[in-house]
Amino acid sequence: MASVICRDAEDFYHCLTTQVAAIDAYEVSIHVRRLKQAASLIFQGRLVHTSPA
Repeated sequence: MASVICRDAEDFYHCLTTQVAAIDAYEVSIHVRRLKQAASLIFQGRLVHTSPA
């Protein structure tokens, strides 16, 4: 089993086509989790909670 952390879909594709492709048989299960939020939404001076994507 292996876990990888990629910057974006292009980075993930590169990992699959170069490193993982060398393995004879494999399965891919994708789990997406937001690690950082680029900005916070503020309305009338208060932090607004956004629903998860």
